[in-house]
Amino acid sequence: NQKLKTDNAKRKIPLHQHLIDAGFIDYVNGCGERVFDEITNANQVTAWMPRNMEKLNIPRMNELDHMRSFHSIRHTFITKCMSEPDVNVNLLQQIVGHEISSFGITSNYTHKVTDIKSLIPIIDAFEV
Repeated sequence: NQKLKTDNAKRKIPLHQHLIDAGFIDYVNGCGERVFDEITNANQVTAWMPRNMEKLNIPRMNELDHMRSFHSIRHTFITKCMSEPDVNVNLLQQIVGHEISSFGITSNYTHKVTDIKSLIPIIDAFEV
């Protein structure tokens, strides 16, 4: 019942091979109806980050004097993927739920038809 920011926010996201190898699919299959039962709204996730950063003595501000937040993980993912030479920007836009914008106004008439299998290399290119 979550309200989505844009139509592009509703999407399928492939899992990184490391998560699959670590048994995440088995974990999810054993969870029942919800994967994270203890999280009932986005505010709980947002509040989790600063509490754990404090426990780990991670400064709230980064080296560019920007505040670190849960959303910072998303920024890091996009930045690292964009720095890879072979990353297809349109596929990355689909993964993160951004409008596919390389065609300008043409994108208004273009439907996302990419098979999720073609998105896997973008996810697997991400290295921590």
